[in-house]
Amino acid sequence: MRYIFFITLIFFSACDFTPRIQKEILVAQNNISKQKFQKAIRKYEEVLNDDCPQEIRIKIYYQLGQLYSIHLFNNLKAISYFRKVKNESDDPKWLCKSEERIAEINFSYLANYKGSIESYRKLTRFVPSLQNHEFYEYRLGLSYKRISRFDKSQDIFRSILKKPKHKYYVHAFYEMGIINFKKENWEKAVKYWILYIRKEKRRDNIVRTKFLMANAYETMENLKQAYDLYYSLLGEYPNTEVVKNRLNSIYERKIARRR
Repeated sequence: MRYIFFITLIFFSACDFTPRIQKEILVAQNNISKQKFQKAIRKYEEVLNDDCPQEIRIKIYYQLGQLYSIHLFNNLKAISYFRKVKNESDDPKWLCKSEERIAEINFSYLANYKGSIESYRKLTRFVPSLQNHEFYEYRLGLSYKRISRFDKSQDIFRSILKKPKHKYYVHAFYEMGIINFKKENWEKAVKYWILYIRKEKRRDNIVRTKFLMANAYETMENLKQAYDLYYSLLGEYPNTEVVKNRLNSIYERKIARRR
């Protein structure tokens, strides 16, 4: 119902309707409330084909994007409608809303990180800064990391680490650890994760990070620290068998060394 209410607000705020267009849009919304999404889409398309005003057309494009992404799981089709919003509107509100949806779909559902980079770069460059600027900045860093552009990703997370009040300040320590781990800078990775653990409050995140630290120690052949850290995770790490296997492997390697 919250989604239906949102649609109603979009269409009936600051819009001049002819009675016929108003009736057609109400029919579409009624179909949505009954979860008849294809019927709603057909009705919206009828309105679009009937030479409706640009302001109405932009709002219908946005709603069609929402319907395709949220209810019909056709994200490519959804993006095509959000792009139509961008092509027809010069209103910063609509440009931001549609770019945000394109970025989210590319990042979370299509794994199209080049696409999310393009969108998040635009969103971080809005002047004045948008309300969710820090989130966009964080997602931009993650997007670069996902396509192994580690230098770009590091630049962003280093910038975040210069701002202790940044919403993703603590997360940036973790991500810097991950980047260095992937670049095989094991010692740097561990240093960042130690700083992260000191600041992180969620126990599950701390446990996950300690497991990665143990893995880094093991890779560096620092078997004692790796063993001790793995051992401390028994009963806490979700997959106990994985921890036990790591402990057994290290134990066997330590025995082999003595021979």
